[in-house]
Amino acid sequence: MHKYIEGELSIYYKILFLIDRKGVDDIFLIPTEDKMCLCTYINLYPNISLIFVHVKTLSSKLFYFPDRRVRQMKKRNRILSTLLAAVIVISALTGCGGKSGEENAPADSADGSAEVGTDESSGQENAGGYVSVRQHLSEDVGSMSPWAADGGGRMAVLPEVYETLFYQRVIGGEALPLLGSSYEKTSDTTVKVTIFDNIYDTAGNHITADDVVFSYNQDIAEGNQPSYVGNIVSVEKVDDYTVQFELASNGVGVLEDSLCSIRIVSQAAYEADKMESNPVGTGPYIMENWVTGSTITLVKNENYWHDEDRAEVAAANADKIIYKVISEPSQILIALETGEVDIVSNAISTTDIHRFLEGGELADKFNVYTEPADLSQVIFFNCSEDNIFSDVRLRQAVCYAIDNQGILDGAYDGLGAVCHCFGGEKSSDYVEAWKSEPYYEYNPEKAKELLAEAGYADGFQIHLLLDAMPSHVLMAQIIQMNLADVGIEVIIDSYDSALFNTYRFDPTQFDIHINNKAGAYVAQQWQYSLDPDFFGGATTNFLVDEKLFDLYKTAINLDTHTPENMDACWQYIKEIVPVYGICFGYNYYVGTQGVEEFYIEPHNSVITGACTFSSDFKGGE
Repeated sequence: MHKYIEGELSIYYKILFLIDRKGVDDIFLIPTEDKMCLCTYINLYPNISLIFVHVKTLSSKLFYFPDRRVRQMKKRNRILSTLLAAVIVISALTGCGGKSGEENAPADSADGSAEVGTDESSGQENAGGYVSVRQHLSEDVGSMSPWAADGGGRMAVLPEVYETLFYQRVIGGEALPLLGSSYEKTSDTTVKVTIFDNIYDTAGNHITADDVVFSYNQDIAEGNQPSYVGNIVSVEKVDDYTVQFELASNGVGVLEDSLCSIRIVSQAAYEADKMESNPVGTGPYIMENWVTGSTITLVKNENYWHDEDRAEVAAANADKIIYKVISEPSQILIALETGEVDIVSNAISTTDIHRFLEGGELADKFNVYTEPADLSQVIFFNCSEDNIFSDVRLRQAVCYAIDNQGILDGAYDGLGAVCHCFGGEKSSDYVEAWKSEPYYEYNPEKAKELLAEAGYADGFQIHLLLDAMPSHVLMAQIIQMNLADVGIEVIIDSYDSALFNTYRFDPTQFDIHINNKAGAYVAQQWQYSLDPDFFGGATTNFLVDEKLFDLYKTAINLDTHTPENMDACWQYIKEIVPVYGICFGYNYYVGTQGVEEFYIEPHNSVITGACTFSSDFKGGE
C-alpha cells in the first residue's frame, strides 16, 4: 500500500510525498470540484517521490492508474535519473484552478502522456544549439545600478549586462581588452586609455570617451564602491575615444584595479533612468525579467557590439540564463539534485560536497571544479572612538577567545587551513615566516585576563554583522559560542548582501563583522581595508592610526614593496589587530555533466555565459 504525505506549496500547488514506492512511473487522475487533472512524479530517491498537482483544492480521493505511465527520458548528466515533471491540465474551461483568461498548459501528446525534458516548462534539451542555463544565487542583486554596493549576486549577474574597460581572467592577471582596446602608461601615475570606436549599448546609444568619464565620476560621486575608485585622482577626455587617468599612486595592483572594476554606461541612458531595475549596458546579455528575491532572467544580446572578436568573458555561450535565488543551504542542495538548477557556485556545504567529489554517490552525475580559496575569512572590529572596541585589549581578547580551528572544522568541514595573518597565502608577496609566528592562538584564559584588565571581567554584549552566506552563518554561530565562554554575549545580525554592504560602513550598525578579503597581493588586501585614502581618512572600520598609515604606504608602493617593509607593516597590524584573519577553505563549483568548463572570475563568481556546455546539455526554464 502506498503512503502519502501532503504538503502545501502555495495556493495553486500541493505536493504529495510518496513513500515506499516501487519504481513505477505513474500518472494520477485527480477529481477537483468540477475539473479533472493529471499529475506526475518527480523521482528523488529510490523510495521517495514528489507528485506535483496544479490545483487549488484536492479531493480526498485519488484514482490510481498503474497502466498509464510517464514516458521517461533517461537524462545523461542529470541527478539520479531525475524526472522533470510535466503538469497536464484537463479542463473544458480555464484549466485546473486557473483564473479566467490565463493560458492553459499545453498538452504534450495526443494520448495525454508527458515527455520529460523537451518543453519550456520542464527543461530544455540542447537541440539545435539552444542553451538555457539555470544558475543558483545565494542572494539577490539588490539593485541593478552599475555603481551600487557590490555583493555576491551582483558579481555573478552584472558582468553579463555591463562591461568595464578591461578585465582580468585570474586574480592578479593582466588587464585584457574589453571596452578598452589599449592603454599606455605615460608616467608612474598617468595612464592613457583608448576605447573601441564601435561600442553601442542595448538601447543603441554610442559609447564614447564622454560616457567613460561620466561613469567614473558618477561612481566616485555615489560613494558605494570605494575600493574600486579609491586610487583614481581624475579622469579626463582626450578625444572622442581616448581617456586619461591620473592615479593616486603606483602601488601594486593599482593600475589593474582602476581599469578593470568600474562599469561603463551611457550618460544619456543613466540620466533618463538610474538603472535601479532596468539596466542598459553594453554586455552580451539583456535583462528580460527580474522577480525580486526569486529569479533574474537574461537573454542573449543578438546585437552585441563586438560579436566577431569577443573577449572571453563576453562569450555568451548560453541563449538564456535564469538565476534562481535560494539562500537556505538545504534547499540549494535539493535544487541541484532535482534539476531545478544546473550550476551552483561555492554554496554546497562542506558536509554535503563529499557526495559530489570522487567516490561520492553523485560523482558521476555532476562536474565539480575545486580550487583553494583566494578569500580569507576575517572579522573586522568597529574601531570608532565611541565603540567598545576602540580599546585594543578588547580586540585582542576576542581574538584569543575565537577557536579558528573549530570554525574551520565546523563551517568548512576541515577543508582548508587557519590563517596566520590578514592576507592570502597564495599571494605573491606573502612572507613565509608568518606561518610559524604566534597569531592569537585559541586561549580563553588569556582572553579573560585581557577582559578583566580592560574592566570587563563580567563581559558585555555586542552585535555581530554578516551577510547570508551559509558558511558565514555557521562561522557566526561558532563565534557566538566561543565568546559566550568568556562572558561576551553576541547578537547575530544577518542581512542580504545589499544591506550588509551598506551597514558595514556605518559605525552605528555593528561591533564586529564577518567578511572575506582577497587580492593578488597581501598589500592589495590591506589596501581594500586599511587605506585612509579610500575611506575618508580612516580604515574601512573607522580606525585612525598614523603609524599604521605610514607603514602601509611604504609597503604598498612599488618602489618600496619589499619583504622587510611588508613584515614591518604586518607586525604592527598584528599588534593593534583592527582586523583578524580566521581561516580559508576551498571553493567548489558544481554543475551537471553538460557543464563542461566553468568560467570563474577573479572574485570567485561563475560567469555563466562564458562557461562551455556540451552539445547534449539539457537546461531548463
